Amino acid sequence: MTEPSRVLYALARDKLIPKVFGLINKKHQTPWAALLILAAIPPALLIPYLVNSSANHAIGDIISSDGMIGLFMYFVVACASVWFYRDHLKHSASKLIMLGVIPVIGGLFMGVDFFYGLSNQASVVRVVAVVILVIVFGLGFLIRGVRPNSPYFAEIKERRAQGIKGSDESGRTHNT
Repeated sequence: MTEPSRVLYALARDKLIPKVFGLINKKHQTPWAALLILAAIPPALLIPYLVNSSANHAIGDIISSDGMIGLFMYFVVACASVWFYRDHLKHSASKLIMLGVIPVIGGLFMGVDFFYGLSNQASVVRVVAVVILVIVFGLGFLIRGVRPNSPYFAEIKERRAQGIKGSDESGRTHNT
């Protein structure tokens, strides 16, 4: 719950989601509201399911669905990383391998595992994993449509207007 709460904090800080997710505990400097909200979601979703199924079976389905979502997340992260570093790939063979080939291989492996899992998992696992992914991506597009002028998107627009300059390890500046 640590990572998701900090992601929610960053989204709230950039005014992409309600600012309640960005409330910080003064003593511990942790996003307490995001942690509390994230802690309430699993029981709220799990209790109705447990009423209709055995706990052992329900927990197995939840773990399988979570694994499917994790596979897809790593597939997307690998593809996004290669896309982000696409300009750096042409600078040297080592960068091509480290920033391009290895992440693509790993990401494709996770993508194949995800799609293979969709064909072999129980229908409830497939449905839950796909529904959650659709909701998450849908929320991403909704946030983009509702908050197009947030600091996050404003910075991207500003960097694009300036030519999106980046630098490699040697300090050379180039377009990314």
